[in-house]
Amino acid sequence: MKGMSLEITEELIARQPLEAQAIIRALLARIQQLQDQLNQSPRNSSVPPSTEHPHAKPPRPKSQAARRRGGQPGHTRYVRPLLPSGQCDECGLHEKVATFSAIISTHFSPPEGQDFGE
Repeated sequence: MKGMSLEITEELIARQPLEAQAIIRALLARIQQLQDQLNQSPRNSSVPPSTEHPHAKPPRPKSQAARRRGGQPGHTRYVRPLLPSGQCDECGLHEKVATFSAIISTHFSPPEGQDFGE
């Protein structure tokens, strides 16, 4: 039985009082019955096949070492080479907007008499 370090043998049961022996045997039988039910599917039981999707695949076990998006450890990095400036139609410097107030001030104007905290 999974999760138990003590194996229940007939010898161990025989050392118990008669009432306890009956209870132990009944519980072991019930445990076995429940384990058998867990292992059943429409393929190995009397349940009709229509209860299982015809294209059902067993769920894949989730691996602990799931890979993340992007380059993986040990993978050589690939960077696209820049074009020579002579082959470009337009050259310019692009900077990222760093602050929330800069985004707000470029896209919205404050109501008259108020500002955005600058």
